[in-house]
Amino acid sequence: MRRQALWYGLPGFVLTLLGVPLYVYLPNYLHEHWEVGLGVIGVALLATRLLDMLTDPLVGAWSDQRQRRLSRRGQMLLGAGVLLPGLYGLFFPVDAWLQAQPFWYLWGVGSVTFLGWTLMSVPYQALVNDATMESSAKTQLTLSREGFGIVGVVFVLALPTLLSEAPTAQVVFEWTFWTVGLALIVSLLALSRLRLPAANVSSTVAHSGFVSSLSDYRHLWHGSPGAYRLMGPYFLNNLANAFPATLFLLFVNDALALSSQAGLLLLVYFASGLLALPFWLWLSKRVGKLAAWRSSILLAVIGFFGLYWVESGDFETYLLVCVVTGLSLGADMALPASLQADVVQRLREQGQDVASRLFGLWGFLTKLALALAVGLALPLLDFLGIGSQAAIATIALWGFYAFVPVLLKVIVLIWLMKSFQKCVIEA
Repeated sequence: MRRQALWYGLPGFVLTLLGVPLYVYLPNYLHEHWEVGLGVIGVALLATRLLDMLTDPLVGAWSDQRQRRLSRRGQMLLGAGVLLPGLYGLFFPVDAWLQAQPFWYLWGVGSVTFLGWTLMSVPYQALVNDATMESSAKTQLTLSREGFGIVGVVFVLALPTLLSEAPTAQVVFEWTFWTVGLALIVSLLALSRLRLPAANVSSTVAHSGFVSSLSDYRHLWHGSPGAYRLMGPYFLNNLANAFPATLFLLFVNDALALSSQAGLLLLVYFASGLLALPFWLWLSKRVGKLAAWRSSILLAVIGFFGLYWVESGDFETYLLVCVVTGLSLGADMALPASLQADVVQRLREQGQDVASRLFGLWGFLTKLALALAVGLALPLLDFLGIGSQAAIATIALWGFYAFVPVLLKVIVLIWLMKSFQKCVIEA
């Protein structure tokens, strides 16, 4: 099973690696090297992300409907063929086209890039149910995926330091592009080695047309509401994670005055998450996935409470907070996905192969959480005068970074303890 986990987990490296350059570095990179206004870049990328958010359920329906003719591994290969040209056009724009129509160029090329990313990631998550029917094996596969994902994030964060360049230097984007290309080849070859003993389970849904395939979301809601029961706490937990993720650099710079240590703090956070993965695998086997996930949420809440003792310039205490909250990172990403894979398995045993549909919704909720965090926190902080160090803005920053995540995670904990068990034992 360890070799299976290795083959399955490798694509997680490249799919997660893309997040930092696309979400964090890209706006300033385009502004600095192609002299496009930040306003145009921001509007174009926002429109791209809104479209990207909506494509996840559509790609999920398409993936389930087409898998008889094009396997999920084949769909990922198609996604790679869409992703790489789009990524090249986004990282290395055609200057004449970009200057003539900056919004339409960035929106078009960005949409192609994100569509390719989605075409890979949705069937990739659904592939867990083709690889195994054993609950503990699903956890091992998802933890492997998230572990390689954390390695990808650490790599791309460390790349500017390794190259002795700024994160927005063109050479950093060149290395990122060629790393993505090579990693895609290696990971797709690795997936070809993956045994899929569960892939031939009969499905009544896979023969439906695309339009009826979309309507199956509604039919599934009425016929098997347990399929969606996990998504509420999953969304709130993602929203709780999205606020500190969105505000990390702002918090470190404006609230703690630790901007020079931001890179090290991020690396420690992700390294802690990576090192804790074997423990969460062991704990999930010992007490169950649900209890292990609740434990990881509780640990994150304890870590955020540690911010009470953090003051401006207090590097050591905040570093400890990063370690404690980082320990819960891998479990927070992998265990709910493994639980959802168990729900998908129960539906498959009932003749409903809807793995890609449900993981398409999974992706939609993840992106919606990120969009809400950006859309709620940043405009309000800007209105309150965060750039001018206004006291009320600093208080709001602390609230969004520390209080809101704790509140949301406590709600999730209560939700999971009171009403979630049904989602595990019935679809």
